[in-house]
Amino acid sequence: MSNGNMGLLKKLAGQTAIYGVSSILGRMLNWLLVPLHTRIFVEADYGIVTELYSYVAFLNILYIPA
Repeated sequence: MSNGNMGLLKKLAGQTAIYGVSSILGRMLNWLLVPLHTRIFVEADYGIVTELYSYVAFLNILYIPA
């Protein structure tokens, strides 16, 4: 493998690691906030919060940074 290809592989590995860590941290934050959410919201509000999360997830798919 040439030196140029190794540079590209290192760049790809670094970007993949950043994406993976950010995904794991986001899921961990959601998990840690569950006790707070169960204290703040009444059962009727869970559906509203879940719908909000689904909208955010869908909009994240549509969001393409420049």
